[in-house]
Amino acid sequence: MSVVFVFGAGASYGDTLRPESDNPAAQPTNNANPPLTAGFFSGNLYASIGYPGNQAEQDYFQEVFEYIRDQAAISDPVGEGRWMTLNLEDVFTTVELHREFLSPDSDASGRLVVIRNKLVRYIWRIIATCTQYKYGEHYRQIASFFHEYRDGSVLSFNWDLLFDQELIEIIPTGDMRRGLYHNFEALVLGEYGLSDIVGLPGRQPLFLKMHGSLNWFQCSNSKCPGSSTAHILWAPC
Repeated sequence: MSVVFVFGAGASYGDTLRPESDNPAAQPTNNANPPLTAGFFSGNLYASIGYPGNQAEQDYFQEVFEYIRDQAAISDPVGEGRWMTLNLEDVFTTVELHREFLSPDSDASGRLVVIRNKLVRYIWRIIATCTQYKYGEHYRQIASFFHEYRDGSVLSFNWDLLFDQELIEIIPTGDMRRGLYHNFEALVLGEYGLSDIVGLPGRQPLFLKMHGSLNWFQCSNSKCPGSSTAHILWAPC
């Protein structure tokens, strides 16, 4: 039986996250869920993960907040006022459109690349903080399907690794860090993968993360030989 599960953006936000009992020494430090696109700068989020908004602004991400303040004309303290509903997709779109009208060799374009990359790392920090040492009840229930049926597939629009870590449990022995991505790599990256789209008996399910993932990396320097290749690193949240 071939079944396709689709996890829309925000699926992790709506799941019920529980402490990962397999590692009792590593307990979650908060009760937060990954936010929706309009919740990444919310004071409620900062309060739930114990990360004050003013600290986020002064940390490694200072250029990001300066750029947002300048482009969106926001004077409120981070986490308050218009920050509460600021949409992450709007920020990304503004940065990329701004870059399109600049010479790629200019200082201004280089600054925008730095801002974009730091914005991505900010997202990593927020999502990782919300999901560390946790599992999703619904994700785990869906993953149990693949214990019996290996020819199913998953399309996810979420960056976190909540479902990834569930698939690790059912991957055949071998390279456990990247096994669940083998079919994806064969189709999209053209390397390391299996040739079949959905599994033959004993093969992994196809797992596509349409918007990217916390553990995908790509060099932003276009002159780097590795800039055209996405690199996958498995490091559980």
